[in-house]
Amino acid sequence: NTYIQKDVKTVYYLSAEFLMGRQLSNNLLNLGLYERARQAVEESGLYLDELLALEAEPGLGNGGLGRLAACFLDSLATLEIP
Repeated sequence: NTYIQKDVKTVYYLSAEFLMGRQLSNNLLNLGLYERARQAVEESGLYLDELLALEAEPGLGNGGLGRLAACFLDSLATLEIP
């Protein structure tokens, strides 16, 4: 409630783990976020369906994305960014 009362800015981070190739649209649907994501992308003048069509299937086994996400979140926490 403190954040709402003070109307502070909030940073949202969607881990790259959720952005794997064609699984992105599946994840958005399963999380109930597809329509919200579509609207957010359109506010930027782009179309989600077109972006999804461009997304290549990832090469599995590259690793490192989970560690990178942890580093980002650690930095945000250290900087006290909600």
